[in-house]
Amino acid sequence: LLFSLVVITEYPVVIPLGILFVWAAIKMPNRLALYRVVLGAIPLGLIFAGYNLAIFGTPLPVGYEYSTLWQNVHQTGFLSITMPSLATFLGLTVSPFRGLFFLSPILLLGLVGLWYAWKYKSADRSLIIVLSLVIAFFLLFYSSSVMWWGGSTVGPRYLTPMVPFLALPMIFAFNHWFRSPVNRAVILILILVSFVNVWIQSTGGQAFPPAFTDDGQTITNPLFQYSLPLFTQGNIARNYGMIAGLKGLLSFIPLIVAVAGIYFLVPRWLNRRETRQEMKSQGLKQAAGGTD
Repeated sequence: LLFSLVVITEYPVVIPLGILFVWAAIKMPNRLALYRVVLGAIPLGLIFAGYNLAIFGTPLPVGYEYSTLWQNVHQTGFLSITMPSLATFLGLTVSPFRGLFFLSPILLLGLVGLWYAWKYKSADRSLIIVLSLVIAFFLLFYSSSVMWWGGSTVGPRYLTPMVPFLALPMIFAFNHWFRSPVNRAVILILILVSFVNVWIQSTGGQAFPPAFTDDGQTITNPLFQYSLPLFTQGNIARNYGMIAGLKGLLSFIPLIVAVAGIYFLVPRWLNRRETRQEMKSQGLKQAAGGTD
């Protein structure tokens, strides 16, 4: 069901899902589970095909072709897809404008993790190949788009479905890097930089960072040219704290309190619950022993 949901939500994801399905078909002895995947995808697929047939006269997903926005872009190549370019690839990955690794440098450890996994986890190499193929597909596919920047957004929004596949192998990098105090410090710095960058770009101003200023000037670094100035001025995206009358950075107080409460209270609640269950289990064992 989720496979079909993501396909009808973002068409290009069908290719990575195909890679996953082929890998599962090779690795999984339980064919019944694969049949369930196919059956689970059918209902939403039929609804989506029926919708397209009723609206556009074809069951195929052609929504972009009829989009009222960016028609000049969608009519270039195959719905904006042409050939990969180095400039676009760098824009998606390392540029201050929409670079994924500029926005969240901690994700670089995903690439490091792939290398560690390939070197030390020979039993998992088929999984590493799958992750690498999915990541490579997204990077090459959207490096071929003439609208790769994705409009007004935080970072390269077209790469969002790729992020989990890049985040998963980070654990292999953590397993090796946490052995050294220097590497632990590097990891903490990367996490902090990533958090601050994403947080400021997501909350600074009342709209996501655009590609151009109001007077038509190109924005090359949304963090410093758009989000950070608005953030420091107290121009914060609308949130629930403002309903309580809080303004600017103070509007984050309810969110901070909620997160802190979850962080401190939930683990304690879980620990107390586990302790009670252990005591109850021990009491039952003692009662059973006394009966014998």
